[in-house]
Amino acid sequence: MSLRNLLAIPVLSLILTLPVQAQWTPLGGGLEAPNQFILGISAVDADVVWAISSALPELNDHLVRTTDGGQNWTIIPFDVDSNLYAISLHAMDSVNAWLATADEQNPISGKVYKTADGGLTWEEQPDAFTEFNETPAGIYFWNENEGVAFGATCNSDYDDQIAIYYTEDGGNNWTKVSGEAMPEQLPGESMCLPGGNGFYEVVGDTIWFVTFQSRLFRSVDRGKTWEAYTVPPPVGNGGLVSVAFEDAMNGVAGIFPNSVAYTSDGGVSWSEPTVLPFGYRLAQIEYVPETEGTYIIGNGFIGTDPELGISYDNGLNWELMEADVNLECHQFISPSVGFAGGAVAGPGSGGIYKWEGGALTNTRTLQSIAALEIFPNPAHSTVQIRLPEWPADGLFVQLYNAQGQLVRQLRVGQQQAINVNGLPPGIYSITVETGEKLYTGRVVKQ
Repeated sequence: MSLRNLLAIPVLSLILTLPVQAQWTPLGGGLEAPNQFILGISAVDADVVWAISSALPELNDHLVRTTDGGQNWTIIPFDVDSNLYAISLHAMDSVNAWLATADEQNPISGKVYKTADGGLTWEEQPDAFTEFNETPAGIYFWNENEGVAFGATCNSDYDDQIAIYYTEDGGNNWTKVSGEAMPEQLPGESMCLPGGNGFYEVVGDTIWFVTFQSRLFRSVDRGKTWEAYTVPPPVGNGGLVSVAFEDAMNGVAGIFPNSVAYTSDGGVSWSEPTVLPFGYRLAQIEYVPETEGTYIIGNGFIGTDPELGISYDNGLNWELMEADVNLECHQFISPSVGFAGGAVAGPGSGGIYKWEGGALTNTRTLQSIAALEIFPNPAHSTVQIRLPEWPADGLFVQLYNAQGQLVRQLRVGQQQAINVNGLPPGIYSITVETGEKLYTGRVVKQ
């Protein structure tokens, strides 16, 4: 499997069987068919979008860019080393962008490039990925100076494949992460990426990326030092392929082929993986910015089922979303503005899509999640909850473990603590129902 091509939900979860209709408008991208598809998207805002296009079986890559929300596109030929293909792109604005490239030879190699003129010219940044069997798979910049590039092969012939470099001067100089700043790697640890956007996430100064051996790498200082945490693997063969975070603590991970897990402590501990009921191979999870707990799941495989999954409550409940198109990647920049990539049908058809389905929010759920306060969190012995309204006869509270098993249920009065003593350490879900309102939240038991 190449680097390039690569939920039983807990019992309390509700899976809606009636699909939501997704509304994607094709923007084309200016590319000719056949065999072209959009591998990855870097959306700066609602107007400026860059994307990587590839053609199979030949590695005939192009970059495309719009500065007017997709009405007009500029095709940027991929005029760099002919042995390399484009694997990841991060755009800062309409003219400045960085590109991670790789090849599929044995041993694998790759390079990082920068453009300051909208892709007319690309300058190699030679200090990055210079050692044996090193290749970038992802690249991200916080500003014009501070950035990180990371990657590994999807080739099990070599051990200790993951390499991470950071820069503080826009890429003129790169420093390799090593020593105590770099976690000890597993033999043959790899990054097999079926989707072009979802294998890493950034929130503030924190960045996460996944490996195919069920580990999550995390840096809280913009890529200079790293820790690695294990996400419980699914039954059978599989590994982490995607991750998304709403904030520094709450996130959801996608596990190949069709499982998810969630965390409430930044990725240190995770729920047991649960299997999605949608019947396709999972490739990408994306958080929808400016929402409370809304995530989109895509399968990321061209030619497979045109379906997405959506959760409005941090991954506790999922709905099926009919997309009508096969999407390789997607990125939302607000609840109502999103872009996706798929197979190219012609210069003005297929290729890149724009979300036209209205704001992806669930007002009832969002108000409920926002209103429920749980403290302390993490907790050792007792937990308290706070709501803006409290019935006179108290609240009926249920506590579930990561496997969806009910472990506590009780009626709680205002200011009354919930005893979690004796429960094993882990992530637990709390549900509270008052009339027509359902409140949900999570607590980490230490």
